[in-house]
Amino acid sequence: MANIRRVMIGIVGLLLVLDAGALAYIKFTSGPAPSLEKSKLVLWVDDAGQAKAIAASFKEAGYEPIVKPDKRKDTVEADYRLAMKSTKKKLLEPLAEILKKAGHKQLSYSEDGTVLYLGGYHKQKAAAQRIADRIEANDKMVFEVVAGTKTVMKPSNRVILMEIPSNQVEVLVSGLDNSYTIADQEETPLDEPEAEPEAE
Repeated sequence: MANIRRVMIGIVGLLLVLDAGALAYIKFTSGPAPSLEKSKLVLWVDDAGQAKAIAASFKEAGYEPIVKPDKRKDTVEADYRLAMKSTKKKLLEPLAEILKKAGHKQLSYSEDGTVLYLGGYHKQKAAAQRIADRIEANDKMVFEVVAGTKTVMKPSNRVILMEIPSNQVEVLVSGLDNSYTIADQEETPLDEPEAEPEAE
């Protein structure tokens, strides 16, 4: 009886594995027939474990993915400023005059004149906010803290498919589990296939 139970458990386990494989196959192979146009696909995935899992999914779909640790460009907040916005510069000018009389010397405008900046740049948002709070308390004017941006290099991983049908790119990416976080995606069309010579 125990032997029969073990055999049944083994059969059920095998069926579950086959079923999972079939689902993966259906998920990635459903849709239009592969086109002759080819593309190179690169997915940037910051988490190394997720990059490997995505590569495994692509492999189940019949592709040969490559995973390479790399660094990607990322845009982050930086250089915080105090800003007061308006629709017209002439509405900000009287306020700027009041601030000058109160002893604030470092005042400037945006190129279109709709933003009045007070002071310079601050590395920390909290430091800029403290100054904004002090100006609101002392001068009764409300400045918001706005952030600039800078580009940094961030550790990541490239999941690369060297040559896949162009019309399968969306199918492959949309078929991935929603729990994966893809930071960026690059698709590069490859040269069109040469036409076969006509028969004489």
